Amino acid sequence: MNKMSLTRDVKAKVAKTISLQLSHTQAEAVVEATIDAITDALSRGESVKLLGFGTFSVRVKQGRICKLPNKNDPIKVPDSKVIKFNVGKSLKELINASSKKSAKK
Repeated sequence: MNKMSLTRDVKAKVAKTISLQLSHTQAEAVVEATIDAITDALSRGESVKLLGFGTFSVRVKQGRICKLPNKNDPIKVPDSKVIKFNVGKSLKELINASSKKSAKK
């Protein structure tokens, strides 16, 4: 799924859930605003918890010393920040249930 198909799905689900017809531009703005809000929180070092879906968080990956394959000179790789995603219980159960059904076929 890419951003355009996500926008189409959001538009359809909003129409079905609350009987509100969004234009493609409005649905796109909702998706962009959601992504921006998550990005802003992560850039401030905050976690983003979406109950049932999962948690986005920022972790520091510790620096290390490594060597280039063609040289034996050690290189120091500095600490870096990485984004971690922990899957929520509901999503995990849903995915595992659907994979069990397809394995039985």
